[in-house]
Amino acid sequence: MQVGEVGLTGSYVLPLIRPGSYRVVAEVPGYPEPQPVPIDLAPGQRERLDFWLTGNQPPFFAPVDPVEPLVEGETFTLDVRAYDMQNDPIRLSATTPMGGRFEDLGEGRGRFTWTVPFGTQRATSLLLEATDGQGLTELLVPLPIAQTNRPPTLE
Repeated sequence: MQVGEVGLTGSYVLPLIRPGSYRVVAEVPGYPEPQPVPIDLAPGQRERLDFWLTGNQPPFFAPVDPVEPLVEGETFTLDVRAYDMQNDPIRLSATTPMGGRFEDLGEGRGRFTWTVPFGTQRATSLLLEATDGQGLTELLVPLPIAQTNRPPTLE
């Protein structure tokens, strides 16, 4: 088996292939498993194959910048955006830390709001999900918590 990677122009070359019969497969994550294309190569023959993607590709999230440490008692808001290659409607949802709220604003936009509870001393995370009804994408956003200097207590 020989593996090739697509270049900037969308094409690639598999050099030094011996003459013979082959089965070529072009795979892309998120698409249905493709059918192999049979090809017979004679000595010195060059062959061009064109592939088209069919089926659904799941939505994807725009990059999210790393979250700076959050301070207890302060409200944190994060706007997110997801896109779909086939322009299918996107539904967003999230698993939030306790007290957090996520709103699907429509058209692939969402907003997470959380007032960090006092006593929160460990990092937590936000799990975002985007679906077009056929595919699902998840994005885990770490939420670090700033260390709060507390006055000493007597017991």
